[in-house]
Amino acid sequence: MFSPTIVDLQGEPDWAISRLTAEAFVWPVDYPLVSLGEVASVIYPKTTPTEGALVVIPGGLDPRTGGVRRRTDRYLGNVFQVGLAEHGLRSGDLLVPPSPSLPVVFVTEAMQGSLVSGSFTALRLGADMAWVWGVLNSPDGKRLRAMGTTAQAGLRGKRVSLLELQIPWAPPEKKRVIEQVLQDIIAQIIGDEEESPTSWWRVTDLRNSEWRFALATSRPVLLDNGFPLADLVAEYRRGRSDTAHALSSEPSPGDLPVADAGWLRSGKIRRWCPPESSRAALLTEESDVVMAAYGSSAHAVVAPPGFVVDSSVYALSLFERRLAPGLARYLNSRTGRGMRALRLTGTTMQRLSLRDVRELSVTERVYDPVDVDAVHAIRPPLEDRLERVLWT
Repeated sequence: MFSPTIVDLQGEPDWAISRLTAEAFVWPVDYPLVSLGEVASVIYPKTTPTEGALVVIPGGLDPRTGGVRRRTDRYLGNVFQVGLAEHGLRSGDLLVPPSPSLPVVFVTEAMQGSLVSGSFTALRLGADMAWVWGVLNSPDGKRLRAMGTTAQAGLRGKRVSLLELQIPWAPPEKKRVIEQVLQDIIAQIIGDEEESPTSWWRVTDLRNSEWRFALATSRPVLLDNGFPLADLVAEYRRGRSDTAHALSSEPSPGDLPVADAGWLRSGKIRRWCPPESSRAALLTEESDVVMAAYGSSAHAVVAPPGFVVDSSVYALSLFERRLAPGLARYLNSRTGRGMRALRLTGTTMQRLSLRDVRELSVTERVYDPVDVDAVHAIRPPLEDRLERVLWT
């Protein structure tokens, strides 16, 4: 994340990057500013996890939804524990990851007993926790956090504390109006996580099965649960390369948005395709489900029509379009991601072949009624939702 700032250094008493960037930063509202240190205190990790304990780490966060996607059993170092009486975290504490591109986590009762990596900065506030969480996760809050990160890297021996960053402090009546909205967003973030890694062994006959499936799970019968995805899909589309027409990061008139892996992860359109490119021959259609061709933790979304299908994703057109939200929800669920991971196991580039996509097991859950507004797969990214709530 790069946020250029131009500052006139004439007459400045020093070149302290933290002060200069903070003074040059402009928020979209004219509220009084407070430093985080005025409203929050830092909590330090004082618990040592047992071997094999599952720990929430920054790399396990979901940048799009703001939730915890997965945990690791290989963490080394001190941790926080949610609910530990004296030194632990409690509901309402905030976990700030070291990278500004990752979301700040709001600790909830659902995390009771969880272990959290000490690489987070844990903040405790007396009040207005949801407001601070929202501001730090907003696009402007992430830019401010990025400036602090840059300052830390630029001043060797002079680490800039997160507590020095200044954020807008809304009047009480504004906070009362949006408090419940922010709490509703926080409640919606809580969802299924990926299966945690486990160790196992068994004896099996490999003569009549694929090695990658036999080695992927202690219960290979899971692969036969449900029915193949091919029963639902009328057409599969995957993008093509075009060396004659390059994609751009900024749109020109007539350019088409590209549905790629980056868009799946963040919800942000990052690349644009000229209409004369051969790539533009493959576009998403109404109620297409787009899923990633690479990686085990990628999202599936119900895509808008008119997006160019990139080679890093598959676009699936269903026989029954009404099932698209249900299929996206299933592919993003713990079971769906687990089935996807099984298909990836053993492949060198961690990708799904077309055959694997066709044979991916789905269950009857795809037929369950879906409240489209409640399906996180097709919600706007967290930062966009906060932008509309905080500043309007």
